[in-house]
Amino acid sequence: IEVCDWSSDVCSSDLKAARETFELNEGDRLVVLGDDAEGIALVKADVFEQRVQEALKLSRQMTNE
Repeated sequence: IEVCDWSSDVCSSDLKAARETFELNEGDRLVVLGDDAEGIALVKADVFEQRVQEALKLSRQMTNE
């Protein structure tokens, strides 16, 4: 059975394809980033947290130089 949200034209088959393409699994935590001009982005929380840690590390290194 395909479930569709006609107000946004999103169907369950579209969501299934997106989950497979982006390797999203039940229970994954996502961070939602939004920009008025660019729209929204969904990022896996563990990936986001890793990138933030890397940025902080680089920032500290640059401050110490």
